This record gives sequence, structure tokens and C-alpha cells, in this order.
Amino acid sequence: MDFNRIIQIIYFLMFLFILKQLYNIVNVKKSIEGKKLAVYNPKVKIYIGLLVVALLLLGTMTLVNKDYFGIIYILTGLGFAYVYVDKVIVYETGIYYNGRLDSWNEIKKWTYDARTSNLRLETTKPGNKAYRSIPIKNEDKENILSIIRNRKNKKKNKVKK
Repeated sequence: MDFNRIIQIIYFLMFLFILKQLYNIVNVKKSIEGKKLAVYNPKVKIYIGLLVVALLLLGTMTLVNKDYFGIIYILTGLGFAYVYVDKVIVYETGIYYNGRLDSWNEIKKWTYDARTSNLRLETTKPGNKAYRSIPIKNEDKENILSIIRNRKNKKKNKVKK
């Protein structure tokens, strides 16, 4: 097997990963109950933008050379663009980002990492702990942290009564 085929297999696997992410985004958004409390644009990472541009250029150059695998490069780039600009949505039931909803019951600790501009959540899914980083713009930090504190305090007050 030549090197180009190996690279194409790797890109095809990336394409399948992006398809899985898009499938998760659609399914999770359909299944969320409760109203939206707030919607935020995530902090866009420069390197993701560069990756998207590189994939689009690679796909275009590949298509110009009459290799139709370039379509996979272009679709992968567009998929990355969509996945990584998916909105951060705070619902009555929890926080949604990138195809995953973390319910208020699952969120145990939360902090904001100013160095990376990420909201860090420590969650418990049945049987395990998970750490999650959600890219948040600095100007949205206080609003999101305030909503989380209010939601978590409501849960504590309900338990105490």
C-alpha cells in the first residue's frame, strides 16, 4: 500500500468521525426538553480555522488534479467548521455543547480557566467521572457562571426542603 492511500484512509476516518459528531448534534438537540435560558457563541480557536482552510485548499487542489477523493477533504473541512462553531446553549435541564447535554444533576463542579478561556465541568455520568471543557468567550463568562450557580442553588434548596 502506498503512502497516499494510507493518508486517504486517515482522512476518511476523520470524515467518519465528523459524521458521527454531526449525527450526535442532531439527535441530542432533537431530544432536549425544556426551554432555552441562554445561547452563546463559543470562543473560536484559530487552529480550527486554519485546519478548515487547509482541508478546503487540499480538497480543491485534489479535485483540480482529477482525484475525486478531494470531496472527502472538503466535506471534512466543512464538517469541522460546523462542529466547532456549534452554539453553547443553556437549557432548563442543563448545558449543551457539541452534541452533548450535561444535566444539572450530573454537573458536580464548575470553574472557568482564564488561561484557556474554557468553562471546565466535572460531571458524573452513571458509573464514571468526566471532565469537560467548553470554549467560552471572556465576555460571556460571568453570565454563564451566574446561571450555573443559580441552577445548582435551586437544586440544593429543593433537596433541603
